[in-house]
Amino acid sequence: MHDEIREAAQRCRRWLVEEALPHWGASGFDWERGMFAEGLDGAGAPFWQPIRFRVQSRQIYVFSHAALLGWYEGGELAERCAMFGMRHFADGAGNQLFSLNADGSPADGAVCCYEYAFALLAECWLYRLSGEPRWQQQAESRYQAIELLFADPLYGGFHSRFPASALRSQNPHMHLFEALLVAAECFDEPRWQGRAHRLYRLFRQRLLEPALLREFFDERLLPTHPDSHLIDPGHHYEWCWLLARYRALSQGWECGPSEREIDEGIAILTRFATTHGHGPTGLVLDELSDDGLPHRATSRLWCQTEQLKALLAAYEWRGEAETARQIGTVVGRVFDYYLMPALPGQWLDQVDVTGAPLAGHAPASTFYHLFVAFSELVRVAQKEG
Repeated sequence: MHDEIREAAQRCRRWLVEEALPHWGASGFDWERGMFAEGLDGAGAPFWQPIRFRVQSRQIYVFSHAALLGWYEGGELAERCAMFGMRHFADGAGNQLFSLNADGSPADGAVCCYEYAFALLAECWLYRLSGEPRWQQQAESRYQAIELLFADPLYGGFHSRFPASALRSQNPHMHLFEALLVAAECFDEPRWQGRAHRLYRLFRQRLLEPALLREFFDERLLPTHPDSHLIDPGHHYEWCWLLARYRALSQGWECGPSEREIDEGIAILTRFATTHGHGPTGLVLDELSDDGLPHRATSRLWCQTEQLKALLAAYEWRGEAETARQIGTVVGRVFDYYLMPALPGQWLDQVDVTGAPLAGHAPASTFYHLFVAFSELVRVAQKEG
């Protein structure tokens, strides 16, 4: 194993175990309501306006995975949120709302596929943590709700919200694919494998173009919406990691991708992101136009964690020294620009084109990105070591 991998893994694990997990477990959860805070402010105090459904699901993932790894006793928090906190989001019609106000009243009543995809992810991790059949049953019910509310039988894929709107996005498809991969690994059932494979085929045939991946589409899933020119390099990197995960998981499946197809997809995504997606600091930019020019030259933390995951997938596949060096560099940037300037266990959300901070609060939703990336780094280091 290369030294850069070992040293970066030790640093990231130490930060999670000694700083982030204890801090968020103590300050970022309301035990009485069973809900995770929307974030922590620059002084370390929780804020609750609004409270998004996705944050609950993402934090359930974080604390379930941490408990499984033996890094933090977060299982009780995760299960308390799943059993009690998530109920606050019920809209009375059997669906879950996008967000609540601090007093628990509805803030945004939208019913969104993105939110449901993360709820499915959370339910799969609760099953991993406890082995209780109810979470497997809940995961199946969740997927059935996704099909019922969001599936488009005419043009394919899933609408972003219910009722459907004219704007469609690749992002809910990406996170649903992520959740389906976890479900397929957890439950080892052909139906979950088939669901993941069908979504992969949609990605290859309808979403990924020969040179890039667009964010937004019209109601027919065509790139004719006024926002179809917008490109997210962070999502290019995120898909690289997901494609590599799919390749690894689907080895024994009846359905699965070809080696050539996965390599081609990763190459398209990597080429565009590395060519156009970085600013003068080396950080991944938030948003580009389809001509490769910056649309928003700021850099959020989550985009950097997705580059790290893509590099880890490449290193695990080929083990090249140059990739190990790049991993060390990206981890260094994450700490230098986002973690070290914040309170211990917190982070800055976004910096400008020069690397200067734009906000002092720490959104809870970013913990998911950090935990996936850092735990993947530790896993790869342990595998190599």
